[in-house]
Amino acid sequence: MKATKPYYENYAQQAIIEALLKKMETSSFENISITEICEEANIARRTFYLYYTSKADVLDDYFEVLTREYDHDRNPKTVVTGFQQIEYFFAFWDKHKDYLHLLHQQNIFYVLLNHFKDYLINRYRHEENTRDQYSLIYSSGGLWAVLYGWTT
Repeated sequence: MKATKPYYENYAQQAIIEALLKKMETSSFENISITEICEEANIARRTFYLYYTSKADVLDDYFEVLTREYDHDRNPKTVVTGFQQIEYFFAFWDKHKDYLHLLHQQNIFYVLLNHFKDYLINRYRHEENTRDQYSLIYSSGGLWAVLYGWTT
């Protein structure tokens, strides 16, 4: 489930993210307190608030960590066609299937949808083209729906 260390910006970020994910294995996301996350991460609350304003920010940041891993590991010389990109997408998420199951178990799988949309638009839109943007939004919804079905 965890991204590898080089994709985290610093130790505190890694500790906080891993603590939240660990707490989510046994507690509802809604019921996990910042104090519990800090205790699990062995950091002070002020350190948490140095990096984040909420638990949701931690999940958003973890998606950014996964995005860095995804971009770093994707070989642009071998992943060129649309089909190869989709194959790589699912191979990548297969490595993080525990995280997907965790989001599904917590009923917060929907958080990935906006992340997918934003990632695809920022990564693949080359110009201000409304039709291109809608195509990427459509693709993000399709990818999200398949991942959702895969985790149920």
